[in-house]
Amino acid sequence: FSGSLYVLSLTGIRVLGAITPLGGVCFIAGWIFLAWAAAGLKKEA
Repeated sequence: FSGSLYVLSLTGIRVLGAITPLGGVCFIAGWIFLAWAAAGLKKEA
């Protein structure tokens, strides 16, 4: 996610602008799954 933003800003390759939102969605989904897993572990203990 961040890597595509850095490359986009430094090089101006416009194709990376289409990839960046996908990376952002995956980044947010990762945090959601991490919170979900942590909540599940807390209930078991």
